[in-house]
Amino acid sequence: NGGDWRYQLSEFAKGAGEMSLEFGRGLRDVANQSLLREDSPIVRKFKGPVGRIYRRLKFLNEYLPEDRDPLHAWTLIASVWILALAALLVNTAQNATPMAAKMTIHPPNATLIHLPDGRRLAYLENGVPSDQARYTLIVPHSFLSSRLAGIPGIKGSLLEEFGVRLVTYDLPGFGESDPHPGRTLETSAVDLLHLSVAVNIVGKFWIVGYSSGSIHAWGALRYIPHRIEG
Repeated sequence: NGGDWRYQLSEFAKGAGEMSLEFGRGLRDVANQSLLREDSPIVRKFKGPVGRIYRRLKFLNEYLPEDRDPLHAWTLIASVWILALAALLVNTAQNATPMAAKMTIHPPNATLIHLPDGRRLAYLENGVPSDQARYTLIVPHSFLSSRLAGIPGIKGSLLEEFGVRLVTYDLPGFGESDPHPGRTLETSAVDLLHLSVAVNIVGKFWIVGYSSGSIHAWGALRYIPHRIEG
């Protein structure tokens, strides 16, 4: 009946487990008696390098619980690392996406100005035209962004309502602006100055910086304060 079948299967599993355990103990004894003796070639060859590595890494035992044997603890830690690495490799292999067969690079479409050193700076205008602007704002974007981000949450209709002209630009090496390997906060401020002249900003302008763009706003306050309204 069903009960006898389950009992037989349970006893078979117990027997198989006991046999596997005894087999493992036998392998351990053979290894200890044949391979891990002091006079075995393997021990003589690796005893010195392993001992030096152990002495160098012995300080790590201080981070283990006092009631744990270091050998057992590090064996467990190594096993967990191996299992985690295997899981990551299997997951990566399963989720690997095929390489793109074709990549299309769109032609540049930004409005550009040419700086005195030959670099190109891409910019974008939003809000009202220059002849209708009550306030002119220049915004350096944050890290991993571009001129297209503008000011998050500020819509064009709001800019027009308050008569704001918003000028955003790509920092060197971002978007469609040429890179500038020797850039500093001072050169960033000078780029801002050239941009303001190129887009016909008469007098002072406001600068808005958020996230990592704030350092470029600070650079403008530091190096071209005579052009900054606030």
